[in-house]
Amino acid sequence: MARNRTTAAHENKRSLALEWFMVIVWVAICVAASAVLYRRGTENVPLWVLIVLGVMSLFGVLLLWGLTNRTIGMAKFGAIGLEILAPAAVGGRFAAAMKLPSSARGANALGAEIACLHVRWQKTNDRESSNRIEKELYRERREFPIQWGGDEGQVHLQFSIPPGLPHSDADEQDEEEDPAKGFHFWRLSIDASVAGVDLMRTYPVQVAPASGAGLPA
Repeated sequence: MARNRTTAAHENKRSLALEWFMVIVWVAICVAASAVLYRRGTENVPLWVLIVLGVMSLFGVLLLWGLTNRTIGMAKFGAIGLEILAPAAVGGRFAAAMKLPSSARGANALGAEIACLHVRWQKTNDRESSNRIEKELYRERREFPIQWGGDEGQVHLQFSIPPGLPHSDADEQDEEEDPAKGFHFWRLSIDASVAGVDLMRTYPVQVAPASGAGLPA
């Protein structure tokens, strides 16, 4: 009997470490710029510079707050795998199961949202860099009951994939390959209300073409 495949969440220790590095660099730049302006005296600094620095500082605080919550959530709930019971296909159904740790026991229902996105790269005005642009093509949100037994909670997820939507591209394109074409990917986001820090995770979902594997609609 074939063993079900388990998918790891996007949130992991390596990704959090990278995010912490980027946020620390951002905050350090804001602090250094603020120190320079303070020494020069704000009366000698153009108003637009102060506004830009204020917006950057506020954005840094928001990034720091969100990253702190995600880090606490990772430490509290640990790694949670997504067991694929029925691979997704356009025009078929997607079924999966999850085991939740005892630290999420306060939750009675798990919110789950599946989405299809198109991603492309757009050159900036200076043509020296590119911005990643995501466009949502489809989204469906459902809630599923959590069955608790012992120290674990079990959740079964199921979604219908409507016909006519794009399937997952095999590989994400590099921004230098074909910026205008882009690629499609599917994503599953889950959340549960828990005292303290809520449980939140995102998972990549491979959706096959309509002629591929999948349960009939």
